[in-house]
Amino acid sequence: MRKNFRRTAAICLALACAGCASDGVIVDARGALPSRGTFAFVDGDERESVALEAGMAARLRARGLIPAEEADYLVDIGAAERRAGTGALLPTRGEPQQWLRAPDLARRRVGVRTVAIAVSDRAGQEVYRASASARAGSDDGAWDTLIEHLTAPRPGEAGLP
Repeated sequence: MRKNFRRTAAICLALACAGCASDGVIVDARGALPSRGTFAFVDGDERESVALEAGMAARLRARGLIPAEEADYLVDIGAAERRAGTGALLPTRGEPQQWLRAPDLARRRVGVRTVAIAVSDRAGQEVYRASASARAGSDDGAWDTLIEHLTAPRPGEAGLP
């Protein structure tokens, strides 16, 4: 009886944890995303930033911010995608280099996509910085999902518990 209880409890715990992280997006945020005022994007020179800016602009408008030339807030957005087989070397001086994480070239695994945002006021003070990361699939909507997570209201923000 006791053995069955432990097994059942372990299964319930595993299911509860899986439900909490069902979309697999990891968000790291500092500060509070403004909900009033005007915004403009920092000039980006990448083609990809145009699509990211369009998605971000829609989410910022939904939160109550208005696009403007002379803005209250400057928004800097960037994105990166890294293959799962990418390795990392430890920096060393005069010694043979050592792998912190060796590249995994034997298996085809899904990489990781990251979108980052930094919002500064007119004085140049950063008011919000966040990044959202998730496993990269073949879905082009993954960038929009990450942007949605970056702009979602957080507990303690705008009267949320």
